[in-house]
Amino acid sequence: MNKAVIGTILLTASVLFTACQPRALLNEKKSFAGQQWAHADTLDFQVAIKDTVQLYDLFLEVVHSPEFPNQNCYIRIFTLFPDGQRMDKLVSLELADKSGAWFGRCNSKSCRLTIPLQTGAYFNQPGDYLFTLEQYTRMDPLPGMQAMGMRIVPAPKKPGE
Repeated sequence: MNKAVIGTILLTASVLFTACQPRALLNEKKSFAGQQWAHADTLDFQVAIKDTVQLYDLFLEVVHSPEFPNQNCYIRIFTLFPDGQRMDKLVSLELADKSGAWFGRCNSKSCRLTIPLQTGAYFNQPGDYLFTLEQYTRMDPLPGMQAMGMRIVPAPKKPGE
């Protein structure tokens, strides 16, 4: 096979693969200056929801250094609903197993991990939702935290739907 045929096959495969991925309603990442997350450095992620019937999957994308000092990281997630109601939840982000081996993909400079927050979630009000994340550990600032992101995608349809 010549290079043009192989290139065409690879391009077609990549287009088909990306076409099958659900389109993200939110896919945003925020970096921390100096690789430190202070208590005062809250992260805001806003998303507009139109479809209240669709189910969604919510993920956090965590990037930390391999020298991160803890096995986990506590965060508080605040959700502001379109009607003004506010809810909060304390979440432990598990970054390593009990032996200290990091979850996710690591190299010498960083570890990247996708953590499911909620699968099959629905939003019962159309409008703008604001998610605010704050670090909730005893360390201020928390060293080794490089970036945090949030992704919201339509949940895959189950067979028979």
